[in-house]
Amino acid sequence: MMKNISKRILALLMSLVIVAGLAMTASASDVVYGDINMDTKINSIDALMILQHSVKASLIPDERLVVADVNGDGRINSLDALEVLMVSVKQLPYFSVEVTVKAPKNDNEILALYNNAVVDAREAIPAYKFDLSSTATKVDLSGSLVDDLPEEELNDLKKDLLQEDKYSNIMRQGTSTALSNLPLPSGITDASVFKSVSYERLPTGEYSVRLDFKDEKNPKTDSLVSKFFGLPDYATMKQELESGSTPVISMKVGDMYYKNGYISFVLDPRTGEFVSVDMSVDMAFTAKITFAIVYTLNMDAVMCHQMQYSNFIY
Repeated sequence: MMKNISKRILALLMSLVIVAGLAMTASASDVVYGDINMDTKINSIDALMILQHSVKASLIPDERLVVADVNGDGRINSLDALEVLMVSVKQLPYFSVEVTVKAPKNDNEILALYNNAVVDAREAIPAYKFDLSSTATKVDLSGSLVDDLPEEELNDLKKDLLQEDKYSNIMRQGTSTALSNLPLPSGITDASVFKSVSYERLPTGEYSVRLDFKDEKNPKTDSLVSKFFGLPDYATMKQELESGSTPVISMKVGDMYYKNGYISFVLDPRTGEFVSVDMSVDMAFTAKITFAIVYTLNMDAVMCHQMQYSNFIY
């Protein structure tokens, strides 16, 4: 029975070899997997050579065996031939043997992908494009100042508060500026502290990961958001905002929240390096501003803080 199944699989592969007419040009590297005949193309001819070797009809030279084991299991058989065919017609983006970062099996391993990529990036300090934006997505004002302000001035005040602050730059490889703007190492290894952790493999073969943070009220010094985003905890922010108070203008900060925080990133499993990173978190807070004891302005605002990384060059 097993012999009949093996013959059927072999026959199927042979038929695929015959009909597979598309070829993929191999990229230049020290070892070009799948290019058995060294014609710089990976196609059905290479798959046929692997099949013939597996049934001992025509053996591949010893020095070419390493490029024939495309799935990295230490054997050369019909599975390697099938993978060569799938790569040649672009049903697979690359060979299994080229993957150095294995697919994660649980949430902690998913988190480890991020941790390892951050450490590697901070050691290599790649070049990358960095976009930073901070904008108020909601501003509610009340108090005696609002009651007395003309509507036109009140609208101008809201417009100023809602104005987006943007920064974009290409970070040069290996520079201190590039290092200082890279994502921070968190030291967090337990994924259960997150709201959710998700992972998928993209059609390109890259790993796509998303870490969603739990909302935090008046975050303390061990705040998860603070560790990943480098943003202040509640006590620090309160002190910074209130320290600018004068006898004429004073500020009192109420509650502060970190909400809707997430980190989404794409990783190349062949290298373990970032392809792109998207980080976003909302900071909601209330504050009361008093002007010369007479006027008060109560502010209820939500600020969206977002960082985007792309075009990594290691």
